[in-house]
Amino acid sequence: MNGEEAASPGSFRKENVEISQTTFVPPDFVQVEPLIHTMLDHFKSDDFRELPPIIQAVEAHARFVSIHPFSDGNGRVARLLANYFMWRQKLPGFLLLWENRERYYDALEECNSKEPGLWGNLTDLANLFCDAFEGTVEQIGEVEVDEVDVIGEVTVVDRSERDSEFTRLMMELKDSGKARPLEFEEQYEGWFNAMSAVLSEVKELSAQLSRVFKTEWQGEVRVKDYPIIELETYRAIRTRQRFARTWCLKLDFDFLVDEEELVFYFGPSSKMAGELNSALRRTCSLHISRFSSDLSHHVQVGQQQWSRLLEITHDGSELGVILRDNKTNAPLYAQDQMARTENWFGILVKDLLGSRKV
Repeated sequence: MNGEEAASPGSFRKENVEISQTTFVPPDFVQVEPLIHTMLDHFKSDDFRELPPIIQAVEAHARFVSIHPFSDGNGRVARLLANYFMWRQKLPGFLLLWENRERYYDALEECNSKEPGLWGNLTDLANLFCDAFEGTVEQIGEVEVDEVDVIGEVTVVDRSERDSEFTRLMMELKDSGKARPLEFEEQYEGWFNAMSAVLSEVKELSAQLSRVFKTEWQGEVRVKDYPIIELETYRAIRTRQRFARTWCLKLDFDFLVDEEELVFYFGPSSKMAGELNSALRRTCSLHISRFSSDLSHHVQVGQQQWSRLLEITHDGSELGVILRDNKTNAPLYAQDQMARTENWFGILVKDLLGSRKV
């Protein structure tokens, strides 16, 4: 907060404030100090200390933001506080990338509670923190691999004769000039247009479903969409570099008595996809996860036996879909009719409803 003296950095606020991009109203400023003491007592409790570090981070972040103790800088402090609970367990911290800002604000909205200093549903924030932590771990793994490669390269050079056949081969390969950069911008444009059309159709089909739900069960299907990943994230996914797995669509199936939640997100094409079609190696696929109340997190539908739909792919020119064969249980790759959104989406919803009857 250097240079922002008007915010009285380090001092609790002396006035009531509003939080941008949310309808939540923080508690009255006179409640701030006692709520902070209650928060700190909670952090010292046995129940809190027994939680996994990343859940501690989520709770700490949610509680701190709900109190909103400072005039400004609360978000920065809350994110730093969340990382503190990771660091003190010797775990790496994580960054919440700017491209995830809308998902972050939506998650905070879910965390809001009418009870000062408490919180609502932490599921979305927990999922976002887990994705951010996963990105950090992947980045650390890549750095370690790079360091090993460097050491290995030095060792080989030190132990090899400079004029060996292998050394000459390496020099020829390095100087061959045959490497060609992948045209990510052109490929991204085609991929973006195809996936935009898919998501648009899913939203339209969900609206039709919602009308039936209201007629038959007085329920509904709620749709929340997020921006499609940008070029840099697409490039990172294709090259298997660090990326934030950004959601692009969330569907809430309200059955009155309970709910089902599906999340659509982009990520690397699976190894299975590459085995079924070599053109799908190192591409970017559309994946879907279902929230599991038993596990308290989302699980990819391709990893669950109830779903015949495994993955929606794009090979650079056409959309495709990977389905589980009913008879053999083996994965099958299909294009044309089966790759039409209304077909695979119909299969997905039918399997989802069927799994609820079991």
